[in-house]
Amino acid sequence: MIRMPLLLTALLAMSACQREAAQPSAVPATVPRPAHAANPLQASGRARTDGYGDLRFGMTASEVQQGARVALQRTGANGICYFMSPATARGTAPVEFMVEADKFVRYDVAGGNDSAPGGGRSGMSAQQIEQLYPGQTREGTPAAGGRSIRIKGDTGVAIVFEIGADGRVSHWRVGQVPQVDYSHGCS
Repeated sequence: MIRMPLLLTALLAMSACQREAAQPSAVPATVPRPAHAANPLQASGRARTDGYGDLRFGMTASEVQQGARVALQRTGANGICYFMSPATARGTAPVEFMVEADKFVRYDVAGGNDSAPGGGRSGMSAQQIEQLYPGQTREGTPAAGGRSIRIKGDTGVAIVFEIGADGRVSHWRVGQVPQVDYSHGCS
């Protein structure tokens, strides 16, 4: 009879040692975030609001060339402003890097599979762009006519979507202000 209480005490002591501390309940991953809490300019690929891939705005042309991991050629030179694009693209580069005063200041994307920070991409309708960036869009009219939608970032950077006659994004660019607003490249 004496053995039973001793055995019961030992079992209780062992179970207390194995008990894990209570964990606070985690918020389920499926709980939707309020729209105002999400960052609509969040980068999800190579296109970023601070650069493209490993390239960051403010790098010198030499640093861009080294960081690109592919040979770049100068195109569209206009004094201290020019573009660098993959040498193998021969005028059909999906992405071009603008350099002004030896600093990387903008990149332009013409088609391809890249999405802009926030999810906008070539081929989307103007309405889809406005829905992706609610309350952040501003209409513009490029010098050549047409239409553009500008999304302002929070660090002196913006995204500009050029809208074709069909009402869809023909190309887009991300860059520092004021260079991102140059509708004709370096001009």
